[in-house]
Amino acid sequence: MREDWTRWFDAHTLNRSQSYVDDGVEKFTQHGNELTAMVVGNHKYEVHLTVSGAKLRNGRLTVEDLDGMCTCPVEIGCKHAAAVMQVYESRLQALAPATPATPTTPATAKPNKPAKKSAPSRPPEELPPPERYEHSSMNADDQAVLRLLSASVADQVPPRPAKAPTQFVLYVLDRAGLPRVSVRLATARRLKNGTWRDVRVKDDPLELLVRAPAYLGDEDRLLIGSLVGANRRRDYQRTVIELLGAPTATSLIERMLATGRLVFTEQALYWDLDGVTTLRAGPAHVSVPTWVAATDGRWRLDLGNTAGMAVIPCTPPLCVVGDTLATLTTDLDAQRLAYAAELPALDTPTAYAVAQHLGITPPAVEDVQSVPCVPLARLWRTPVQSFYLGRNGPRHTIEVATLSFRYGDRAVRACDAGVRAGPDGPLRDLVTEARAISALTGNGLVRLEQWNNYPWQLRDRAAQDRIHHSLAPRPPNGGVLSETGHTPLPEKALAALVQAGWRVERHDGTALERTIIDGDGLVAEVGDDDGGWFQLHLGIEIDGQRVDLAPALAALVVGGDAVLASLERDALDGTRVLVPLSDGRLVRLPAERLRRLVQFIASLYGGERSGLGITPEALLTLDDISDVLPRWLGADRLRALADRLRPLLKPGEVDPPVGFSGTLRPYQRQGLAWLQRLREAGVGGVLADDMGLGKTVQVLAHLALEQAGGRLVQPALVVAPASVASNWVREARKFAPHLRVILHHGQERHGLDPSAHDLVVTTYGTLLRDEAAMTKQAWSVLVCDEAQFLKNANAKAAQAVRALSAHCRLSLTGTPVENHLGEMWAQLHWLNPGLLGSRKVFDQAFRTPIEKNGDRARLELLQRRIAPFLLRRTKNLVATDLPAKTSSVISVRLDGAQRDLYEAVRTAMDDRLAQALKAKGLGRSRIEVLDALLKLRQCCCDPRLVKTKGMRAVKESAKLDALADLLPTLIEDGRRILLFSQFTSMLALIDERLEKLGIARITLTGDTPVPARQELVDRFQRGEVPVFLISLKAGGTGLNLTSADTVVLYDPWWNPAVEDQAIDRAHRIGQDKPVFVYRLVAQGTVEERMLDLQARKRALADALYGDEERVAGDLTEADLAALLAPITG
Repeated sequence: MREDWTRWFDAHTLNRSQSYVDDGVEKFTQHGNELTAMVVGNHKYEVHLTVSGAKLRNGRLTVEDLDGMCTCPVEIGCKHAAAVMQVYESRLQALAPATPATPTTPATAKPNKPAKKSAPSRPPEELPPPERYEHSSMNADDQAVLRLLSASVADQVPPRPAKAPTQFVLYVLDRAGLPRVSVRLATARRLKNGTWRDVRVKDDPLELLVRAPAYLGDEDRLLIGSLVGANRRRDYQRTVIELLGAPTATSLIERMLATGRLVFTEQALYWDLDGVTTLRAGPAHVSVPTWVAATDGRWRLDLGNTAGMAVIPCTPPLCVVGDTLATLTTDLDAQRLAYAAELPALDTPTAYAVAQHLGITPPAVEDVQSVPCVPLARLWRTPVQSFYLGRNGPRHTIEVATLSFRYGDRAVRACDAGVRAGPDGPLRDLVTEARAISALTGNGLVRLEQWNNYPWQLRDRAAQDRIHHSLAPRPPNGGVLSETGHTPLPEKALAALVQAGWRVERHDGTALERTIIDGDGLVAEVGDDDGGWFQLHLGIEIDGQRVDLAPALAALVVGGDAVLASLERDALDGTRVLVPLSDGRLVRLPAERLRRLVQFIASLYGGERSGLGITPEALLTLDDISDVLPRWLGADRLRALADRLRPLLKPGEVDPPVGFSGTLRPYQRQGLAWLQRLREAGVGGVLADDMGLGKTVQVLAHLALEQAGGRLVQPALVVAPASVASNWVREARKFAPHLRVILHHGQERHGLDPSAHDLVVTTYGTLLRDEAAMTKQAWSVLVCDEAQFLKNANAKAAQAVRALSAHCRLSLTGTPVENHLGEMWAQLHWLNPGLLGSRKVFDQAFRTPIEKNGDRARLELLQRRIAPFLLRRTKNLVATDLPAKTSSVISVRLDGAQRDLYEAVRTAMDDRLAQALKAKGLGRSRIEVLDALLKLRQCCCDPRLVKTKGMRAVKESAKLDALADLLPTLIEDGRRILLFSQFTSMLALIDERLEKLGIARITLTGDTPVPARQELVDRFQRGEVPVFLISLKAGGTGLNLTSADTVVLYDPWWNPAVEDQAIDRAHRIGQDKPVFVYRLVAQGTVEERMLDLQARKRALADALYGDEERVAGDLTEADLAALLAPITG
């Protein structure tokens, strides 16, 4: 039934939404019945809505159904979603023709603007000029795409005779603007001798794109768009395009050179460039930076051996020699090359310092002295005052380290400028000085000047004089000082000074002696703690006494990646590192041993607990550091604790109880044994078998054993998606008929009496609605099916599941890792809190090193950590009796108008994303990235999916034509086909084509009611129709379609696990025919590059299970550049 859309919101929410309608709704996009927007108020929230059966009735928007979510805390039915719906309604009203009826407006909503009159009809052979496409209902991106498309659409109209162009676009590379790499656009006439006349520099490059003059060809249009997108200049001056620092600078300059209209000029009057000649490609040059002596005794840095060479600092670098442009081979990167290109003549000491900075050979002179640099830190005390305590408050002092560098008998302060140690002194070693200072960061030290900011004040004039080259302890929060009257430098800071090679002296010049002890006799002990945790003690025996190292190691853990990186560098050199003890002594440890300890502790210790707390589950992983901690106190007790968990690694096999009507395969009996061992150990686990290997029947056998053993005192609860909940009930009644099972779902559900049932099956949505009642009940076993729904630990469904009380928790999923390792953490944190630490600790200890850095050692440690709690078997290993699965890719070439559409959209999106990435970075440009990639994927599938005015002129769909050729052949061979697409609107277009071909089919999407799903499945299983059209997300899980022997994936999806789930609807236990998989991929487009990203994500998941060597990361800017590359092939 179609109702007014406001029925989905209460009056209060509609009233509150009004403040966002006019200027709070940004980036509004529509793709079929799906709406996406960003709503901006005090915060930014993403809104995703699905509107079914939208239609204007008497000027008001009515819908059959409205669903979706917002990223705000309310999530559903919020004011942000209401604001988006009002904008959607206004746009539909603006597009509708004026009618005599007067639209009515609810009292809670803002009056709608009057609808615009429809434009008079135009004969089909006449196309409106590009500027007529600028409709008020279109966003700027769509208008830009349409302007770019105008040339392609015009190809379908009989061409008018046109004169040969008399003007050309000129690309002016400005030498005077180097090293900024400045480009200007101009128009000019070319003379027969190759020179240019009537050169006119354009004030705004975008003017050429907007006005689209006749002489602007496709090549120039695309090139200018790329130049504008790569422009690093973001001020009012739009005449100049600056490419310094742009990743694509070199390729853009080469593209300009290929036009034959790139000129290089040194003229200052850009409006009078007559007579300049074009650049041509020249031979490569080699740059060897050389110091050249000037007549006044100074030095000039020559970057090339060719006279008159102009260096263009891009990556890779280029150069101009005469009238040629060539590549330049040099050891300097673009940043240092730009710096070197601007150097004036330098005196000898400055030239030496610059040579150190650039990493090149210094000038060849003999009068420059070379004296070793000795970093010196002198300790002294100075009084400080807190305004909170008043001028007459208690006196307090802090310990300060003043830094300087000694060169023989000369010394310079750390803040001094210049390159010599005093007048006519030796040359300073600025590199060594910088390294010595940088080694002190992150050790609790701050600049002394921080003690001279409110509420603190330095009370000594000497401190004021030394404020810029002295370090002090970090001021306490709140302006409250310790009661001791003195704040010393942190012990770790003094250790860092000694470790970095600083000579530490007292204020009288005597050296500060620190007792250094070799730490070879490390001892470890595990003690009791509260809440089922254990306390890890690490110490060292000194003079017969054991000193605890845990506080010092915990302080290093807080330092994070910076500390680990420093220890890793020291380990490569075989360095021994000094660790401060609380009594002032220093323990000397091998850097590699210390790195392993810190890394291990970081994976256990999240900072939320005092000391080094570890869970019982983590005891198994103490073997990881057994080689660096050979001595353990209480080893027998430790082994007894670990023995309780060790059977999880080799569970053996267990038979189901009498009365269980199913026959388990060997691997299923092993899974049953593992589930029993989890219960015995009192821990939770993830059953992650491949889809179709019978996870449901293994759990039912486990519940049957629990009932037979009298352990099912409380009922068991299964939480599953609505699409598979009824299947759990059917399977339970089939395999374990003695279990009293009930489906708690739907409008017919009533008050639940757990005592009357052994097994309760419900859905995630029902759990949210009945959370209060469900959390009051204690459950013996809690099973979450398709547990990838819990990968977002902050989602309401995940929070509701965590609120349930159960003796044993189980997670079932064929894809425990779909995109990143954080999804695995979310599931295991629910099952066994603390096993992998907090989310912050897990990201630091595992996710970042594995996904970003490809750290194999971290990956192996994570594999060992989760191995007892994750059981995964693949079809290739255990279901050897499954028929063969053959996969093939059908490459489809885009031609004609569809190819032009793809390139036009790609160019517009490329420019838009370049600006978004520059302004916000990749992480905050998520909406722009997804929108760009969505439009490109839609172009590949069928141009009609791109919901933009003017796109309807493109009727070609190469993939739909290829599908129309493929299906009749498959059906003639007796194949039964599952056809998946991500886009429900694409399924509708396929349905239309199959109707014309006379092919019977049925369709299942997210709009299909749950009761009707099973009826459609039964019809296909009975062989009534040969083709089943299925939405990838709606039907990718929970369906058993073994009567199918062919799967067609019309469009690829980012996540290979989602595609695997779809394929496994047919290739699963019960299939007795070979299965054929066909992937339709648009050749040379974003779809082809998506297959490469799929392989990387598959490698990440496989590596976690220990099957592969490759480790993949997240989507990077390089990946994005590849996805948005021009079409090939």
